[in-house]
Amino acid sequence: MRFNIIVGMCKGGGIGLNGSLPWHFKKDMKFFQKNTTGIGNNKNAVIMGRKTWDSIPVNYKPLKNRDNIILTRVQNKEEYPRPQITDIIRENMYFFPDIDNVFEFCYKRDYHDVWFIGGEEIYRQLIPSLDTKINNIYITMIHKDYVCDAFFLLQIECGGQISHRKLLI
Repeated sequence: MRFNIIVGMCKGGGIGLNGSLPWHFKKDMKFFQKNTTGIGNNKNAVIMGRKTWDSIPVNYKPLKNRDNIILTRVQNKEEYPRPQITDIIRENMYFFPDIDNVFEFCYKRDYHDVWFIGGEEIYRQLIPSLDTKINNIYITMIHKDYVCDAFFLLQIECGGQISHRKLLI
């Protein structure tokens, strides 16, 4: 099992504004879907914070063909405070109060790939685990400045309009 981070960020390290992406690039969305979705019998999981979950349009929840793990203080999906959740509860949705419980759950499930997809607070919690638990970081660099209020702490330089980079830890 591999634990990966996947993130899109602009020149200043921004990853979000007001709870959503400040850009929309089909190429990046396809890259995200291709990498985070399991192939064949390989089951993958995506892990996100509550704010990232809330930012996903209802018609895309849960993300298809992968387990959706949401980090939130609310552990029971029936008690989730957002009204739209009752319309989309599926078998492949799991709620956990902290990141240690998520790692334990994933080890038991034996996923092929596990993807941390944001947001800022989730990435921040992973920084101490970079050397011991995270195998790869996939970064889409958006070579433009956007106004953002959420940021990714690691920054790299590369050329072009949009670049995909895989960093090996």
